[in-house]
Amino acid sequence: MTTEPLVQPKVPVIAISCACIIALLAFGPRSAMGFFQLPILQDTGWDRTTFGMAMALQNLFWGMGQPLFGVIADKFGAWRVLATGATLYAAGLVVMAIAPSPAWLHIGGGVLIGLGVAACSFGVVLASIARLVSPEKRSFAFGVGTAAGSAGMFVFAPISQGLIDTLGWSDSLVAIGVIMLIIPLLAIPLRGNSSTSKFAATEFEQTVGAALREAFASKGYLLLTSGFFVCGFQVAFITAHFPAYINDLGLASRWAVVAISLIGFFNIIGSLASGIIGQHYSKPIFLSLIYIARSIAFTVFLLTPASPTTVVVFAV
Repeated sequence: MTTEPLVQPKVPVIAISCACIIALLAFGPRSAMGFFQLPILQDTGWDRTTFGMAMALQNLFWGMGQPLFGVIADKFGAWRVLATGATLYAAGLVVMAIAPSPAWLHIGGGVLIGLGVAACSFGVVLASIARLVSPEKRSFAFGVGTAAGSAGMFVFAPISQGLIDTLGWSDSLVAIGVIMLIIPLLAIPLRGNSSTSKFAATEFEQTVGAALREAFASKGYLLLTSGFFVCGFQVAFITAHFPAYINDLGLASRWAVVAISLIGFFNIIGSLASGIIGQHYSKPIFLSLIYIARSIAFTVFLLTPASPTTVVVFAV
């Protein structure tokens, strides 16, 4: 008598691919906001503080919106959240494009885009991936999904600058807003909530309150969150102000495109490598080394005479 071999669950390639494209689309335009700063300010006469406030609001509402949209996705399904996020994202880009005053820039580029990114970001996308793959394949799937977000920076840096050069900044924002409306279609394979996965029932039975109590009782969680605060501050500078800073240094705008693209490309490599290294070495120590190295890189770059070479080295 022969026995049939156990059938291993297949990785849902189409669904994971759609999730990765959503991550790329969600993080791409956000990472390219800095390319719009100088064109907007030159046409409107606003100052950099006005643009900076819009980007600050964007990050604030992104952060506040993630847990809210995560809870909604758990109850009503990821597709509804992703579709809502795409609509908010597109609306924010259009409002930003036609903003007649700083207040409208803050509403569109800050509040609406921030909420759109929150609804389409890793909290929802990676949770959707978790429902689709078995635990032993989940780490690799997460790594791919995270790398896809970095790919958005790599892809949208040249796209955004090219659109601005061709269409102008206002029409470029509208065009990118139209692209965001692809997300609801891509999200169709991700339909479902935490109760629709055979893995969810056994692994994720926990109320929101219990999850928060467990998190805030963990010293590691608090330290990790503090580290992410620093990380977010550094990344926000890059995405919002680095292209304008390159212009202030007297360098051609193409070097900002090169730098942002390189940061995104090597972030892809770093995300995948970090996942592998973290499986074999201490994650807290490795993460601390990453933050220390990044801080050193920022300091050296700011103190070194500017040139295309220093920009490229810093980006790498």
